[in-house]
Amino acid sequence: MLKRSLRVLFIACLALLTSDSQAHCDEVKGKDEAQASDENSTKPEKEFVILTLELRDSDDQPIVGASVRPYGLRSPASEGSHFFWNPNEHGPSTGISSNDKGNVDLKVPMFVFPEGKTSEVSVVIQHEDFIEAQNDFPIGKKPIRISMERGLKYRVRGIDSANGQPIRGRLFGEFSGRGSGNEWKPLDDGTLRSVAVTDARKAMWLFHVPDSGPVLFSDVFLLSQLDGNEFEKQIPDLTLRPGHRLEGRLDDTVERPVKSGHVVLQACTSISDEDSRLTWNDFAKIKEDGSFVFNSVPRDCIVMLVAVCDGGLSGAALTDELAAAGVPPEDYAGFQSASQVVPYVVRSTGESSEIVIPMGQTATVSVSVVDAENKPLAGAEVSMWPNQFFPGSGSNIIGDAWSTSRLATLTQEQRVKAFSIRESDADKDPVLSHVRTNAYPFYAGKTDADGKVTLKSLPGSSDAAVPLTQEVLVQRKGYRIPDVPKQVLGGNVSVKLVAGQTTELTVVMVPEKAEAAGDSKE
Repeated sequence: MLKRSLRVLFIACLALLTSDSQAHCDEVKGKDEAQASDENSTKPEKEFVILTLELRDSDDQPIVGASVRPYGLRSPASEGSHFFWNPNEHGPSTGISSNDKGNVDLKVPMFVFPEGKTSEVSVVIQHEDFIEAQNDFPIGKKPIRISMERGLKYRVRGIDSANGQPIRGRLFGEFSGRGSGNEWKPLDDGTLRSVAVTDARKAMWLFHVPDSGPVLFSDVFLLSQLDGNEFEKQIPDLTLRPGHRLEGRLDDTVERPVKSGHVVLQACTSISDEDSRLTWNDFAKIKEDGSFVFNSVPRDCIVMLVAVCDGGLSGAALTDELAAAGVPPEDYAGFQSASQVVPYVVRSTGESSEIVIPMGQTATVSVSVVDAENKPLAGAEVSMWPNQFFPGSGSNIIGDAWSTSRLATLTQEQRVKAFSIRESDADKDPVLSHVRTNAYPFYAGKTDADGKVTLKSLPGSSDAAVPLTQEVLVQRKGYRIPDVPKQVLGGNVSVKLVAGQTTELTVVMVPEKAEAAGDSKE
């Protein structure tokens, strides 16, 4: 039997999520956008470069009016990282269209951050008649020619099971496989029409987000059921009904009252079959008594959950739990990561269910940042980046989640903005602040006047003799950590973590230009 575990990968990465199977969740990984924003200031005009994209069809004719959206940046100074395109820093990421020659002049910052020159920009290109183009394009002087192919388009109506009438308004469609969201558009008669997609997209479903009450879902519709080779196909009317109601609580490992807790959820139709996989994301706050509720989850899905609160973190599903949830044996390996927190798993069968999530103790790190004379340094930014991993989808910071239903109701411009607003930022935008969780209070903070900060709710080893060694990122303007290779965004030091214990860590920093010695020590 697979041992239940609390595991995590500590790397400075974040999955930039858009709308689920439409998300780049296992592709766009990099420094958190908020941190990247803090590290940068608005670039002057001379620090931008123009990248020209030439969009052509299969007959080499220009494609006019295509939507071009940059969503990420790469730099050789931080290999493997994928940095969020921050509209406040880099300029608009929506509303960019190809001109009458099929060309787009994309303004790209020369530097992702002060010491990281931009090497590539990640772009999504969409046109309702052509299959989406998505790639990382190198920054250079020569224009890049992109050939786009025509694809299949679909039409469908949603019917409310309660009254048998067509649903008008807040009706959304989702394809399986990879895409970039916003692929279905409502017509005046209430019908949804899709943009052109590849025939590799095997399935779809509809969902309706009413003004009040549970979200409604259709069953999964397999596109292979449709006959004909025409470019636009009609899907039969799909009936929508309320989803599965999932109620739960944390087990008694976590002391009550529970503080600052979230359960993040991903429900999917399969794990490894990407072309047929449909996915739903949501999150729920944990009440002080340890309970939580998801009012409507797609039925007959594999439901993966990660719970985190002050002092508690959920454990991985056991083999028999995976089997009961309908996970095929060939996918079990994805739930046995030695470096990332993997989810507890159930199945959304029937009208409703009640579950208890197994929890475990977490580790704490008390960090003191001092100068070479052992005087405290206030204002140092200290962070750790534990990852949760949803097999078949990707990874992001523990507790980081977004709501598919809330995200779907936003405009594309609002969607982009929503990923820089946390639920704790209600004063910035009350609507957008409810789309995404605030996953970072446990894992990031600034040192106080005594040079101290505490990071908690971290995964740690259950065996004190074999602690989990991970990294802490420490930054302070004008300072560096001596004897540590120069980092793009600061310096890393090691820390050993044991569940239920607090590790004391002292970090010595010296002025950036100083050659002085000094050590980081535990």
